[in-house]
Amino acid sequence: MLKLASKIPQLRVIISIDPLEDTAECVKGWASEYNIKIYEFSEVETLGKENPRKYNPPTPDDLFVIPYTSGTTGAPKGVMVSHKNMVAVFASISVATPIKPGDVYISYLPLAHVFGINVEVFSIFWGCPVGYYRGDIFGIFDDMKVLKPNVFPSVPRIFNRVAAILKSHTIESTGIIGALSRKAIKDKTENFEKTGSVTHPIWDRILLNKFRDFFGGRVKYFSTGGAPLAKDVMDFLRVAFSVSFQEGYGQTETTGLGCATMFGDAQPSHVGPPVCSSELKLVDVPEMGYTSEDKPFPRGEICVRGKGVMVGYFKDEKKTKETIDQEGWLHSGDIGYIDARGCVVIIDRKTSIFKLSQGEFIAPEKIEQIYLRNLLLAQLFVYGDPLKSYLVGIAVPNPELFVPWANDLLGETYEFEELVKNKEVCDALLDNLNQVGIKYGLNGFERLKAIYVEPKAFTPEDGIITATFKTKRPAMTKFYRKIIDQLYADFDKSSQTVRAKL
Repeated sequence: MLKLASKIPQLRVIISIDPLEDTAECVKGWASEYNIKIYEFSEVETLGKENPRKYNPPTPDDLFVIPYTSGTTGAPKGVMVSHKNMVAVFASISVATPIKPGDVYISYLPLAHVFGINVEVFSIFWGCPVGYYRGDIFGIFDDMKVLKPNVFPSVPRIFNRVAAILKSHTIESTGIIGALSRKAIKDKTENFEKTGSVTHPIWDRILLNKFRDFFGGRVKYFSTGGAPLAKDVMDFLRVAFSVSFQEGYGQTETTGLGCATMFGDAQPSHVGPPVCSSELKLVDVPEMGYTSEDKPFPRGEICVRGKGVMVGYFKDEKKTKETIDQEGWLHSGDIGYIDARGCVVIIDRKTSIFKLSQGEFIAPEKIEQIYLRNLLLAQLFVYGDPLKSYLVGIAVPNPELFVPWANDLLGETYEFEELVKNKEVCDALLDNLNQVGIKYGLNGFERLKAIYVEPKAFTPEDGIITATFKTKRPAMTKFYRKIIDQLYADFDKSSQTVRAKL
């Protein structure tokens, strides 16, 4: 940290949990050059004993934390979360999840994000030991083999990655392993659909218990949120690892939680009913064609009210009033409906909608989620120019599956860096993606007409995705502006050539 001191002028005190011992004089001298004081934890304890203070517990309305929104559509906003908000969400988590005191959690979710804050603080509140990963996401599975966690909350991107890797080594492989894996997953899935049990007396013992070693061998509960997780991925992971799987829905503004699926619910494609600290309603969005008159279920913008709704945006009263109306309803910007069982289904996003030149509305996040069901793909950014009638995309392949697929296509062996530049491979990838798009009901104007195959993954360090892997659309557009313009120019040119020949 002292190496970074020149970049953190506000830093004044560092507390060392471990004794500094022989290095104390050297380290404290170094710190003094930056006007920083260093204390050992034992010194802090002594100071506390010598200077006792009257216990001053927080009130429900006191601020607990100010996490920031993802900033996917603009500048991040500080969200004022009170102690009342946190207690309301903890009460909801306690009711909705099967987590018990003593369950072990591995901390790796960003603590600047409300999902990471909630899981970590709730674990401590509920008496669950917390272990910290090494800081490298690629080493997290080695960390879990040591820690052996029981619970694993994560985001869809991580679960998609786990499913892709596991499938490539099991149900998508050849020979006896592939055949046994396909039979095991098929039988377990059928058994789960009939009985609701995620275990199987035969297949777990002879094959599938080995899968659990991927997470340390003791995992029993997965939860996800932040973005939709495809049904096929959730179903596969549930039976492969013999775990309960829950999906939640919320925003930073609702302290991370508004709805959650019920424990043991196997119905797909919904985020459950409102949690006990929230109530929910839908508001018509006529400009997008979503109204209370829609059949079979009314549709509209999801609005949430309750003890978990934020105090407001930090130093931004104007934006607070735009988001929370006079009756206390927080307007989420998400579009959904409530099904026959009272569960919320998310179908669209109000703020990321844009129009193409022919007047068709585009929901890029929905389109991206459909294309990402293709396991050849790791990440995708869909873009539409309002002066054009079609979409283009920046596609990041999943190297583990993309390389063997592309080499099989070409009949020769090439490295990943060569394959992403090969026109035949790129054209075939686009065709493969659009087959998935057609399968899952994308209209012609929603399907990609051109893609750039990007060898480098999108990262938060580039400023184009958030710490929870959500796309920052304005930043992404600016980052890939030249490539996007070239995609449009090349496609328009090829279209003109085809028309000229006709």
